[in-house]
Amino acid sequence: MPRNASPITVKISSPPYTLPVCLISLTEAHARRERLIKRNIPEEWVAGYYSATDLRSESPSVVQSHVDQTFVLLRYGRQLRSAEIGCALSHINACEWLASSNHEMMLILEDDIIPKFHDHFVHVQSICNALTPLANKGISFVCHLGVEDRHFQQQAYRRIKWNDQQRIGWDIVLHHDKSRAIWLAHAYIISKAAAIRLSKGKQVKCVADDFLQLQNMSIISKIFIAKPGLYVQDDKSVSTVQLNKAILPEKRKTVGRFIRALCYRTIANISRFIPSRIDS
Repeated sequence: MPRNASPITVKISSPPYTLPVCLISLTEAHARRERLIKRNIPEEWVAGYYSATDLRSESPSVVQSHVDQTFVLLRYGRQLRSAEIGCALSHINACEWLASSNHEMMLILEDDIIPKFHDHFVHVQSICNALTPLANKGISFVCHLGVEDRHFQQQAYRRIKWNDQQRIGWDIVLHHDKSRAIWLAHAYIISKAAAIRLSKGKQVKCVADDFLQLQNMSIISKIFIAKPGLYVQDDKSVSTVQLNKAILPEKRKTVGRFIRALCYRTIANISRFIPSRIDS
């Protein structure tokens, strides 16, 4: 077991199994990791951190060689920054480890997280209890653990109806808004099936937190969201991609596009009251 993937035992009904916890951090980010311990992040998670990919010493040509420019320019209308590329590679490398392991899920965290609850990992276990059958069936998904409350008013989602009527200890909803991405990658659970698909790509095709694009590329089939979120991102740590500063190229609005978007938003918001049936 490499030091950059620390297994944490999660008590699932039967039998118990280990959940890899991958905390991504630059080797030199000692202060950030010290703050994590003060924020009630287990010391073993911090000690077993995953060394993030650092491209700051590389030439621009080498940095951009890691990127599929055709996909990126079509999606964002510009080249990715070195920090965005390094972040994406860090997440891809973590998924590559999961893909070659015997585990079915992994918890991925970044070093700028702040737990919203003292017993945050108890709730992570509850979410894993619900998602384990899906992971075992080979379903490709991510479950985001850090969407802010205000985004539930801005984005459409669907409630989930579990087939076995299992009562879970934490609410999980299904992201159902194809017009809006989440733009956060600081805390999420990923299934092995999704990790296998993501790690197959040798080049970066989107930023790490563009889960909607990963879904559009059929790398993940479902985006689950913990409601409310368990972790927030430290405001003092500036993200390379801001939720309120979309990096997508602007498109000229037309009346027809506006009407179609309005109809989609209306249907999507109504659908949040119709539970989505999940095979579990």
